[in-house]
Amino acid sequence: MYKLIILVFAFISLKTCDKNANCNVDTSVVKSNDNAILEKESNAAKEKRWGEYLNKLEEPKLKNEEVESYRLIKYTAMGETSKTYRILKEGSSYKLIYKYFGREGSGGIATKLIENKVKKLSKKDWIEFQTVLFETGFWSLSVNHKRTGFDGTNWILEGINPKGNSCTDRKYHIINRWEPLSTMKISEIGKKIIELNE
Repeated sequence: MYKLIILVFAFISLKTCDKNANCNVDTSVVKSNDNAILEKESNAAKEKRWGEYLNKLEEPKLKNEEVESYRLIKYTAMGETSKTYRILKEGSSYKLIYKYFGREGSGGIATKLIENKVKKLSKKDWIEFQTVLFETGFWSLSVNHKRTGFDGTNWILEGINPKGNSCTDRKYHIINRWEPLSTMKISEIGKKIIELNE
């Protein structure tokens, strides 16, 4: 029995070391991300406006959630329309919440939550999504990108893991990309989220 316990402990230690060795985390990027997130959160006017927009979407402030969750918001500044995809794990169940915030008719600013649906996901769906997050290095992607613009669609991808990410030990991360190229990692993650919603 004693040998079995040592063998199991050695196997777990080896797996943990392998997992951490494969993270490929650039600590300078993680530190830069912490500064960028702090800077965003210290802008009271932007935070207030974003909070008000989340209220219109009937969406929580993800950073305050107590369950592991990820949210992609595809936000169009012209008209303030958005598509929101939120994936979360509650105990042993998984779900995806999709919302479309738009306008009725043409022109003007979006004022109404037009679609709001919940889809159950399988454990297999969750594992596939987690694999994409790991392979793209979501938790250590830079918060901002040099590519910016006025028109077009902003992709905002957030993640909260109350236990902390195994590669970075961070509990919350956010990345923002304007009109992301198909070669960008956020596009790969977004493609998987949208696929899970279909």
